[in-house]
Amino acid sequence: MRKSLFLGCPLTQFGMSIAGKREVMLYYDMLSRGYDELYGEEQSEKYREIFKNVKLRGIVADLGCGTGLLIGYMKRHMRLIVWYVGLDISKGMIERALEKRDIMLNADLIQGDIEYLPFRNDIFDTVVSITVLQNVLSPHKVVKEIERVTKGKVIISILRAAENSRAIMKEFNKYFHLERMMILKKDVALVLKKEDKGKGHRKRRYVVKKIIPR
Repeated sequence: MRKSLFLGCPLTQFGMSIAGKREVMLYYDMLSRGYDELYGEEQSEKYREIFKNVKLRGIVADLGCGTGLLIGYMKRHMRLIVWYVGLDISKGMIERALEKRDIMLNADLIQGDIEYLPFRNDIFDTVVSITVLQNVLSPHKVVKEIERVTKGKVIISILRAAENSRAIMKEFNKYFHLERMMILKKDVALVLKKEDKGKGHRKRRYVVKKIIPR
C-alpha cells in the first residue's frame, strides 16, 4: 500500500480566514476559466527554459499549480516521476487542473495553503513553485514549510520586479544551497538543494543584490 503523503489536516486549519488570502482565492477563481488562454504560452516558455537542463524525478510537488499546465509539460519526464501532487489555494484553478489529470494518472490535486502544507516531513524528492511565491503573505513561513516537506531539490521562479522578491530569496538562502540560476524574461529561476547539515559541506551562497534589482 502506498504510504500517504498527507497529514490529514482539514482545509479549515490552513489560515483561509485571512482577508488577503480570500482575495487571492477569489481573484484566481474568477481567472481560472481563461487562465490557459491568457498565460498558458508564457508559462510554457518558462517551463521550457527552466526544465531543459533540470529533470523532474521521484515524488514531485507543484506548489501553486494553477490550472495544471505543468502536468502537460511533464509528459517527457513521465518515466522519472513516481507521483505528482499539485496544490493551489484556488478551487477554480484545481477544477481546471483536474481536467488535465487524464494525462498523468499517478497524480493528486488538492486545494490548500502554501503556508500550511498538508504533507509529511521529507516526503518530496522535488518541489516546484513557478511564479507563485511573490503572492505569499509570509515568505519565512512558506520557505520553512518547503524546507520541511522536501528531501531533495527545490525549483522556484520569482518575479524580479516583485516588491518582496529580495525577502523571499534571503529566506531560501538560509536553508538551501544553489545549484543553478537562470535569468528569464520576467523571473529569476533557482534550482536549490536542501542543506545536509550532517555532512558539513560548504554552502554555496548566492548574492541577492546581483539577482534582484532594487
